[in-house]
Amino acid sequence: MRKYKIAAAVASAVSMLAMAMPAGATLTLGALSAASSGALTLTGAVGSDINLGTTATTGNIAIGGSQVAGTITVGGTSQTGTILLQSGNVTGTTTTSGFEMAAASLTSGTGLYLLGSGATMTTGGAVENIAMGAATAGNGLTISTTGVYTGTGLVTLTANSATTGTAQLVTANGLTTGHGVGITSSGTLVTTGDLLYVTASGATTATGVVRVTAAALTSGSALTVVGSAPATMTAAGSFIRVNDGTTDVFRVGYNGHLSSAQTTAPAVSGTCTTPAITAASTDTRGNVSAASCTSAQTITVTFTKAYATAPYCYISGTATGGVIATTTKYNAYATTSTTVLTIVSPETASTAPAYNYFCVE
Repeated sequence: MRKYKIAAAVASAVSMLAMAMPAGATLTLGALSAASSGALTLTGAVGSDINLGTTATTGNIAIGGSQVAGTITVGGTSQTGTILLQSGNVTGTTTTSGFEMAAASLTSGTGLYLLGSGATMTTGGAVENIAMGAATAGNGLTISTTGVYTGTGLVTLTANSATTGTAQLVTANGLTTGHGVGITSSGTLVTTGDLLYVTASGATTATGVVRVTAAALTSGSALTVVGSAPATMTAAGSFIRVNDGTTDVFRVGYNGHLSSAQTTAPAVSGTCTTPAITAASTDTRGNVSAASCTSAQTITVTFTKAYATAPYCYISGTATGGVIATTTKYNAYATTSTTVLTIVSPETASTAPAYNYFCVE
């Protein structure tokens, strides 16, 4: 009861001093300690300051101290001014932190929660703005963890209702030899490991899930892929790999080797005797053959997937009977549509002809 009376007396005295302060005056509290179940309110006249501590204060100033419940509020709903937290370390020469927030017991909560104004925010508004001035080194924001992290993201951005806006924007108009975004890792990536993972499960008619625009490009490159040296990369390695969810339909391997694959080979037919196609053939490249062909008979390849426009297809003979050039009236040649490639045999009858084909749209 005695402690309460002392605390109440202190609060009453401070309150009376504050209310009696003229405009522009300062109320400074030095060594003051009061504990009670009541409230301590510091108020002052318009234009007056309320300071906790002085230039001679070398100890710590605690707001809340050993508080175990309740909310510590700085500022009020009717405040129109600015709440300024200032530390000499910000402009000084020391390397200690300007402000430190400790939440060592945090589990599923939030260390710092900033609540914006919602739908009333306009262009130019920001819930958080970190200004580094004219800094030429250092970091504006550093996030690190020493644990074996398995979470969903050290940084997560969520804007699920956005339609035409931009979720993240990086602007660096002065860049010359620098990098807009850098992702590095010295780890050994295996199987599904990657440094950049882009998923657009709802994309259907997008002009590009990943799009690179370099309208002023002259002798540079819009996309550069640098892999390991030929002596290091194996035949199974790829600079670029395009997969349809089942098969690597296209890839660029070591030394620039091109590879085309698909799950089901194109169908083959025609007027030649017993036309056939090798099992590994694709709509892009492959090998066809027949037991025999007479003049102007055909081997027809029906593409598994139709082209948007009729492709340009090139053929070459791969067996004695696969004659491209003859001493007679005409050679073997190819015609195409969006769905089929037709190889027409030369005027001279041939036995066991075979042809390679390569098609591009």
